[in-house]
Amino acid sequence: MVDLHSSPSPSEPAPAVGADLPPASGRSQSVPREWGLVGRYLPDPSLRYTRLEFAGPSIPRVVGVTLGFALGVLMVLVPSVQLAVSRSPSWWLACAIPGAALALELFKPLRSTWAEVRHKLPFWWSIRSIDIGLERAVPQPGTQLRYEVHFVARRALTVQSLHVRLVFWEGWLSTRRLRWLRIPYRAAEKNGHDLVRHEVPSLHVPKGEHAIVRGAIPIPLARPSEHHRGRTRHMSYVNLTVTLVTEIKSGLHRGNCPHLITFPWI
Repeated sequence: MVDLHSSPSPSEPAPAVGADLPPASGRSQSVPREWGLVGRYLPDPSLRYTRLEFAGPSIPRVVGVTLGFALGVLMVLVPSVQLAVSRSPSWWLACAIPGAALALELFKPLRSTWAEVRHKLPFWWSIRSIDIGLERAVPQPGTQLRYEVHFVARRALTVQSLHVRLVFWEGWLSTRRLRWLRIPYRAAEKNGHDLVRHEVPSLHVPKGEHAIVRGAIPIPLARPSEHHRGRTRHMSYVNLTVTLVTEIKSGLHRGNCPHLITFPWI
């Protein structure tokens, strides 16, 4: 079968498959050593493979936010229609005020939730999932972590860029209040930043072809600074996130595939 590997750069020779990349400092954007298309994919036995799904809102969240917003709208519409038909006020009008507050409160979460769904669906139809392979050895600070990312295009697509990011996250619980009803509730918050980032330029993937990226990402020597320590249920962790920016008929879409990994300093 024909090998369709492309060269990383026309001006520089491609490093050997087994060679490590030099250590990067800060949020590097080093180009991985090998990427392209292969007619036949052979797994590397020295790597442990995991199938990653594209991140997006859960089904309970989508259903809950949508039904809550619909309930708020109905609590406003039903008394309004009854008032317009009967021409006489009724006690049902008392439901219009909390209904309006509920609908206004859920409008922004509803819009953001469906925006996430809209950006996830093209990846589900075109790729559905990706496979990532990482070294079987426990990653040590200051060393290189070899990785391999590959996926099969179920439909032809153009990958504008592919990022392999080592992200440090902090999560905690905070107390919030509903904007209109002023009811307090607990909400999970998190904040993260890239420790290292590799970026692959654009690549067109025909239907049924394997796209593959191989590289090595440097592991920081020290634990990153924590800015939210002391918050309720504070926790910190690192994940390796594969981010695809693709151009499909409906426009540009960004999809994230996070993979939790453990380092000795975590």
